[in-house]
Amino acid sequence: MKRLEVKLFIDLGKIPQFLERFPDLKYICLGLKSTLSYWMEPKVVPGCIRTNLTTLKYTLCKETMRYDMKLLRYILGNAEVLKTVTVTCGHLFSPELFSLEEEKWVHSELLKFPRASMDCAIKVVALGLLH
Repeated sequence: MKRLEVKLFIDLGKIPQFLERFPDLKYICLGLKSTLSYWMEPKVVPGCIRTNLTTLKYTLCKETMRYDMKLLRYILGNAEVLKTVTVTCGHLFSPELFSLEEEKWVHSELLKFPRASMDCAIKVVALGLLH
């Protein structure tokens, strides 16, 4: 499988373990509602993240944004061939909307994260602006 789109309730800490089942993934679209109350970076990076992932689409949930950002930092720091990251601010499962200032903050923080791929472009969009 080279493409995966998932919308589910999950502990963010289990995402790397979940992705290990799909070693050939190049495209991941994650719309998660996390049950996580903490984040611990895994010791082993799934092969798909390190050597295959070229496109990531991720939807931030305001209630768990702190942990979502840690997962994004982990992916950006380990995805060696990543070309495009699109982060959507706002979640279908969440009643809280992001302000323009919060969206700008998310974008500026993502740009500060270390990246394993120097060719990675990062885009942040509001939930209502998706195709």
